Amino acid sequence: CFSAIQSMLLHRYESITEKDFFLLKNKLLSWLGEHQPNVKEIVIIRNKFAQTIVYLFHLEYLQNWPNFFDDIFKLLNEQPESMLDMLCRILTSIDEIIVCG
Repeated sequence: CFSAIQSMLLHRYESITEKDFFLLKNKLLSWLGEHQPNVKEIVIIRNKFAQTIVYLFHLEYLQNWPNFFDDIFKLLNEQPESMLDMLCRILTSIDEIIVCG
């Protein structure tokens, strides 16, 4: 599922409406807030999620999502133990995709 979203963001971004962007952003943040990663979960799912949200962040940060970090840190404050791993994965993906990419 995350791979399909990544593909859409990379190859069909121009066709995404502002309404679709907000829906996608809200669904990803909801998944992140509701999802409780555990030790048994496959690491690739967490990595794919982090990459997906970073692709969206990269495309929308200044124009439509200037509060990206506020949204992520809010979830971290609400669920510090479960979110710390995801925060590290998101920051690593920002480094790999945007900074070094």
